[in-house]
Amino acid sequence: METTTNELKPLVKEFVEVKKDQIKLYLAEKMSAVLALLVAGFFLLMLLTAALLFGSLLFAKLVNNWLESNWPGYLVVALLYAGAAVFTWRYRFRLLQLPILNAFLKIFNKYDENKVQ
Repeated sequence: METTTNELKPLVKEFVEVKKDQIKLYLAEKMSAVLALLVAGFFLLMLLTAALLFGSLLFAKLVNNWLESNWPGYLVVALLYAGAAVFTWRYRFRLLQLPILNAFLKIFNKYDENKVQ
């Protein structure tokens, strides 16, 4: 019995080391996926912010020209932004929290689906 235990010790030790390495690789893969998602999202957010800014200025200028005045276009754009802010705050759970939660669940369950197959 003692010889069997002595023979199994190095195998168990090796198994634990392999499992530890596997967990490290799994965590590295998941963290890199989350980080890539955050970086891509931030870059996309910056581009969309610039497009929205310049589009808003263009729209305000067009409304100013249409109304033949200097300021109402900017007021219209500000009211549109205020309405969008209220709408986003009102439906933040459905618009923001659920899609973010689903994206994270999809990332973290990807490994489990591959493991089952």
